[in-house]
Amino acid sequence: MRVPCFECALRRTGAFKPINDLELAFINEMKRDHLVCPPGGEIIAAGQDQAELYTLYAGWAIRCKTLPDGRRQILNILLPGDLIGLQGAMFEAAAYSVEAITEVQLCLLPRRKMWSLFDEDIRKLGPFDAIYLDLHGAMVAENTEDGEGELLKRIRTLVGGAMPIVASLDYHANLTPDMASLATALVGYRTYPHIDMAVTGKRAAELLDRLLKEKRPVYRAYRQLDFLIPLVWQCTFIEPAKSIFDLVGELEAGEKSHNQGIVSVTHTPGFPPADIAQCGPALVVYGHDKEAVEAAADKLAQTVKAQERAFAGEHRPFVNLQHFDGFLQERKIDLIRGEPGAALV
Repeated sequence: MRVPCFECALRRTGAFKPINDLELAFINEMKRDHLVCPPGGEIIAAGQDQAELYTLYAGWAIRCKTLPDGRRQILNILLPGDLIGLQGAMFEAAAYSVEAITEVQLCLLPRRKMWSLFDEDIRKLGPFDAIYLDLHGAMVAENTEDGEGELLKRIRTLVGGAMPIVASLDYHANLTPDMASLATALVGYRTYPHIDMAVTGKRAAELLDRLLKEKRPVYRAYRQLDFLIPLVWQCTFIEPAKSIFDLVGELEAGEKSHNQGIVSVTHTPGFPPADIAQCGPALVVYGHDKEAVEAAADKLAQTVKAQERAFAGEHRPFVNLQHFDGFLQERKIDLIRGEPGAALV
């Protein structure tokens, strides 16, 4: 049985974003088969390094893995519209099994085609003057701890080492050595809660434009810190993060006020729940004066390191609601109270 993508029932449910006729024709041509798997059937086996890529068209399935003691852990439930096997398609062997709970229908897509889609676009649409990437920075899979580093490595292989590549990063990025060495520049958020996403994109675009116009050598200084910062103490509205990011701005502004040759400064506190070897705070400084770049990186790294104990935070138990109100007023935070079930908007 083969269901053409033009007749796909899932497209009528709103499960996928709208696409044009040309894109739909491309996907239809890419689709290789339409399969049926019985309940309990294994769709992908853990460790399988030639796993295919599927869209679950109908039925339910599970992702699961076998624990060292022999028990099976269910990772999540898959419903119609979910993509199956992407990890194996983009990287290496599958780290988990996928089994059918009910009878399922699967749209089979060629595994090796996934990365080639990016490869073909880069080759077909180029040559480029530069590349801008909007990344998060903390992508982790069970078989690669540095998803963004892997992506940058593959792009560098295609475009060469000379092309400027600038990427914006989330505040919680795990900024790895590979990411720093493979990108021409990395520009991160400076607020948590995040309120500067558009500003960060603007800074990244302006930096890329500047690099293209000036064509001057840019030096990079990268530093990693040897401790973790809890997410609850990464807020930039309070100390110690507030002073650190004030310094980030001052170091970058020094290029304008003191002609120090610094063009960009990024500090990422990291994402400890990723639980990888390089999930701690890191920073990278760029500029035209190598000594100034190294000095700025050292100053910022020393400042962050000096606050290690302060990042442990202070536990303040709320004895009563009045205590809680005082805590909020002290930090100028408004509290909205409502009855259960009451509409807030």
